[in-house]
Amino acid sequence: MFIAAYIFGVRFDPSAYADICAEHGIEMIEDYAQTFSGVKESIGHEKAVVSMFSFGLIKVQTTLIGAVAVVRDKALFQEMDKVQSTYPVYSNADFSSKAKKALAAKALFGTKLGIRGFYEFAERFTANREELSVQFVRGFPADVAFLQKFRLQPSKVLLKFMMKRFQRFDQERFDRTSRYLRESQDRLAKAGFFIPGQDQPKRNVWPFPIIVQNSDLFLSYMFTKGVIPYKSSTQCREVKAEGSEYQQCPNTRWLIDNTIYAPINRGISEKDQEILCKRMAEGYQQLLEYGQLVGAKFSDDPLTQKYVFKSRL
Repeated sequence: MFIAAYIFGVRFDPSAYADICAEHGIEMIEDYAQTFSGVKESIGHEKAVVSMFSFGLIKVQTTLIGAVAVVRDKALFQEMDKVQSTYPVYSNADFSSKAKKALAAKALFGTKLGIRGFYEFAERFTANREELSVQFVRGFPADVAFLQKFRLQPSKVLLKFMMKRFQRFDQERFDRTSRYLRESQDRLAKAGFFIPGQDQPKRNVWPFPIIVQNSDLFLSYMFTKGVIPYKSSTQCREVKAEGSEYQQCPNTRWLIDNTIYAPINRGISEKDQEILCKRMAEGYQQLLEYGQLVGAKFSDDPLTQKYVFKSRL
């Protein structure tokens, strides 16, 4: 099995991989969890056996919970349907609870007053306000019963809600906000940031990752400017190929260790995005100047030299 996961909202053409898979009898599966751009844009590659989409609380077209799998093999679909029929139905009470959580999240993180109140609470009662906010909206809590939480059948209420959300997807608004986000991406790239996927034309910019050396110091600069990026919000993990001759890809660990997430998204106006980018560029310049002042050496890792310093030099 070959899984093409389009992370960070970046979508690429997997045709070459699909041809190799077909030649060797390998099934190709697509993970579109971070790359949904509307059903008119793409529902997956025609040669993929399954293309998977998820619509959790912080997704572009959230349905609060739920996922969709486009299955192109009839026998496989029937087997999947048979297995899912043994799962309990997601209750209306649980859906109601999820909806209330979504409304609370919008109240907290959708207004300046809500954000200020949340962080004042976090500052007083917890040592890690970042982790608290991430846990509040995260769709995949990490615990022992992880998979069991998702072995459910959708209720009629959830299916009806999902259908309405898909029918009301505003492609024009999506394209407009995508343009704003790409402009922000270009501003940050010109300031010296390396942004994974910045050269890809097909990208819905979700989430907004940037690569920064000495990220803890950069975050402290950002806090003084009223900008709050996130460092530990990713659930990307490096999978070690133990007992195999497979060589680890050096990009994996490097990417996880050096990625932070800018607080830029579709809910922020074009003007506010411009202000955020300006403050982040100032913080990055401050980081570089501090490094020169104290004689700090940035990593001589070849990936860092190749990518992080590419735009700046």
